[in-house]
Amino acid sequence: MSEGNGSGGAQGEPSLSQILAAMERNRHETSQAMEKNRFETAQAQTKLLEQLVNKVSAIEAAAGVGPSNGASKIDRDVYELGSGASVGEGQNPEVVEWNTDEQEGKSHTD
Repeated sequence: MSEGNGSGGAQGEPSLSQILAAMERNRHETSQAMEKNRFETAQAQTKLLEQLVNKVSAIEAAAGVGPSNGASKIDRDVYELGSGASVGEGQNPEVVEWNTDEQEGKSHTD
């Protein structure tokens, strides 16, 4: 039994060119499906992000804070958590941390 060289092969088996053409079709279809999936995922993520922003805005409005009142409550909470100390409006977190370090007997040269 001899092996095919791409121009024939055993009767009923696809030729090399048929296999390559099928592989190319499969690659193209897979690529299209992946692109469609990326697009649909991006649309879904955008919709969820819009819902999150709307929900946060509603919560801020109910709490009486938000963009119309300066920094949003959530922004301030994140800012305060990130500084490691409670920071009031208008304070600089570095100053608060510096004072905290000095109270613990540390200096900026430690």
